[in-house]
Amino acid sequence: MKKLLLVAALIVAFLIPVAGWAEMNNVTAEGIDGNLVYKDASGNQITKWDAANREFNIPSGSKITGYALKVATIVMAVADYTLSTAQALANILIVTGSPSGQAIIAPVVSASGVSLLYTVRNTGAASVVIKAPGKTGVTIAAGKTAEVYWLTDDYVRKTADATN
Repeated sequence: MKKLLLVAALIVAFLIPVAGWAEMNNVTAEGIDGNLVYKDASGNQITKWDAANREFNIPSGSKITGYALKVATIVMAVADYTLSTAQALANILIVTGSPSGQAIIAPVVSASGVSLLYTVRNTGAASVVIKAPGKTGVTIAAGKTAEVYWLTDDYVRKTADATN
């Protein structure tokens, strides 16, 4: 245990002079009502990890850079449509064509093993299903948008259908 503490202390000692440390040493973290809140040198909240609701919050007017939503357009025809590897990495699936009850077959988890969340926008003239292979999935009505995610053995609805 003492050896581990010594190694940790040495690592911290070597981090202090690293470029960029000056910008980060004015950030503080504190536990407030069971949540982790990060503040800048002026005491303004930068971010908050809400433990009770499992949410990450940033103040209004702030932005997250370096992250882009990926959109995949799925053209439905007569048969079920299996997402390609690239399409499976998308955050938003836009369904076009005439789906008439056909299904989008989506993977159960991402390549990193993380549960998937899709926003599915059905611009087609009929309902469409998003499901895991061999499962029943979630039906999204024509002209509607819904969020779905993988849970245990199939996709389930996170939100009710909303108008596009």
